[in-house]
Amino acid sequence: MKILIFINLFLVFYLISCSDQCISKTESHKLDLGEVFLTDSVVYLEDGLRAFAYIPNEDGHVYVQALDSEGLIGDPTCCTCDLDESMYPDEPFVEWVGGHYFYLTYLVSDLDGEDADGIAGQLLLAHADEDVELIGDRLEISKAWKNGEEPMSKDHSRLSWCEDTEQLVVSFNGDAVNYMGVQMIDLGDFSTTPTLIGEVFEVKNSDEEAYTYTQDGGISCDGPNEKVFVVAECDHETIDKYEIFGFLYDVSDFDGTYTQIGSDILIFSEDESSAHAPSTLLLEDQIYAVVFDSDHENQTYSVYAQAVDGSSDSKVSLLGDLVLVHEDQDIETTHFNSLASLGESIFMIPYCMDNMDEEPVDAIKDSKKALRSKPNLKEEDNVHCFYRVYELNDEKDGLIALTDENTVTEEATISLSMGCFMDTNKIDYFILTMDNDTIYLEEFQIYWRIEEPTANKIDEEEVVVEKDFELDLSDAFTPAQKGTLSYKLTLEDGKDLPDWMKFDSSKSILSGTTPDETDKETILIVATEDIGTECEDLFPTNEQTFKFNVIEDDVSGSSLMKICSLLMFLVLFIVF
Repeated sequence: MKILIFINLFLVFYLISCSDQCISKTESHKLDLGEVFLTDSVVYLEDGLRAFAYIPNEDGHVYVQALDSEGLIGDPTCCTCDLDESMYPDEPFVEWVGGHYFYLTYLVSDLDGEDADGIAGQLLLAHADEDVELIGDRLEISKAWKNGEEPMSKDHSRLSWCEDTEQLVVSFNGDAVNYMGVQMIDLGDFSTTPTLIGEVFEVKNSDEEAYTYTQDGGISCDGPNEKVFVVAECDHETIDKYEIFGFLYDVSDFDGTYTQIGSDILIFSEDESSAHAPSTLLLEDQIYAVVFDSDHENQTYSVYAQAVDGSSDSKVSLLGDLVLVHEDQDIETTHFNSLASLGESIFMIPYCMDNMDEEPVDAIKDSKKALRSKPNLKEEDNVHCFYRVYELNDEKDGLIALTDENTVTEEATISLSMGCFMDTNKIDYFILTMDNDTIYLEEFQIYWRIEEPTANKIDEEEVVVEKDFELDLSDAFTPAQKGTLSYKLTLEDGKDLPDWMKFDSSKSILSGTTPDETDKETILIVATEDIGTECEDLFPTNEQTFKFNVIEDDVSGSSLMKICSLLMFLVLFIVF
C-alpha cells in the first residue's frame, strides 16, 4: 500500500552579512574596440545578452555593441555615421525595452543648423550571433530650439521603460533654462520608427532662484498607476548650494499630458556640498528609491539613498531618513549607472569610487573629427567598486541596509560603466573598465538570496525479501539555481545505510539485495545544489524521507490459489 511521505522544506532565507555572501568573479574579457573615449551606459537584455553604447576616439560617432558571457557578438553598429561630424554626437544612454530590444538616446549638436543641441533616439535589436540591428530611423526627441537669445544645450538623457503599457519616457537637462524636459515615446510594434506622444513637458522648480543643473537627472515610470517620478539636481545661482528635488506626475493614460501630484519634494540640501547624478527605481506599492552622490568641500565623497512615497494622489512625501550608503575621502569621482531590483522591495546599489584627474572634453566642431580628452589615472590610482543591498521597511524606517559595504574589485583601471541584474537567486554584476585605451568587461556573480532545491514526492517503495532491487533517485529534487545536485543517503536517524544497501552517488541509484528477516527502513535523502565552485559554504540543501518496505515472496499464496482451483474442479467433476 502506498503511503504519503514526509517532506521537510527549509524556509527561504536572506543573507544579511558579509560572511553570508559569496562573490565569484568570472573571467575578464578584453573587448577589442580600439581607443574609446566614452562608454557610460550598459543594459541587460534577456537570454544573457547585454548591450552598451560607446564613442571611439577614431571617429567620434556613437556605436552600439552586443555581448554575452563569452565576449563581443558581431561587429559594432554605428548609429550616427550618417551625421555630419560637426553635429558632434555625445552622451549615449541605453535602456532595455523588452526581449532583445533596447533604446538609445544621445546628444546631437546643430540639429537645425543653429548653435543649439537636441536629443536623438534609436530603437535597436540585439542578436545572439550577429551585429546589433537598427530598427526604423533616428527619432528627434527634442529638436534644437532657443530660450530667448540663449542656445539651449541638453545633457545626460535618462530613460525608463513602462513595461506594462509599453511606452518609454525620456528625461533630459538644459543648461540655459530652468527646467528638465520629459518626452513620452510610443514604440509601436517594434518594427518601425517609434513616434512621439505629445510635446516636451517642462519640469520646473517652484523655487525660481533654483534651476535644473546640467548634470544627470533620473526618471521612473509606474505604468499600472499611470505615474511618472522625476528626480533632478538643482543649482542655486545666488548661493553655493546644490539640491536634489523630486517631482511626481499623473500621466493620464500616457496620452502626453502631465499633472503634478502635490508640490516639489526636497530630497537633499546641504551647504558647501554638491549633489550629482540622481537615479530612481520604482519599488513596490508606489514607493521610489532615489540614489545620488555628493562631494563636499572637505574632500569627502558620499553616496546617499532615500525612499519616497508616491502612493497618494495629492502629495509626495519622504519615507524615513536619508541613508548614507558610502563615504570616503581623497576620491575624485563617485558614480553609478543603475539600480537593480531584487524583488520584494529589495534593491542593490552598485557604485565605484575613482581616484583620478578629470580633464574637460575638448570638442572641436569645425575639425574633421570631434577630438576628446579622457580622464587621466594618477600613479597611485585604484578603482574601488562596491555594492550594498537595501530593503524598504516601513513608513517609519524607510530604507534599511541588508548588507554591509561589499568590495567587488580594486582594479587599477578607470571604471566606465557598471550594471547589475537579478537572475533567479544570482546577481550578475558587471563593470566596463579601461586600461591603456583598452576596454575590459569584468563580471561578478553575487549569490545573495539562495533558495533550496525543491523536493519531489517519492512514493513508498516495496521490495521482495532476498531479491535484487534498483531505485533511481535522480528526480527526487529539482535545482533552484539551475545548478548540479548531489545526494547523500542515510537512515532517518542519521546512521549509515545497512550493508545490504549501496548508493551510487554518480548515478543517483540505490541498489542491493534484501536479506531475510528484514521489515522496513526509513531513508533520509539530503540534496545539495552546487551553485559555484567559490561558494561551497553557501550551497543550499534540502531533505526528505521515504519508506522502504520489505515484503515476503508471494509463492505460497500462489500455490494456495492453485490448490483451491484444483479442489473446485474436482468437486464440479464429482457433482456432474
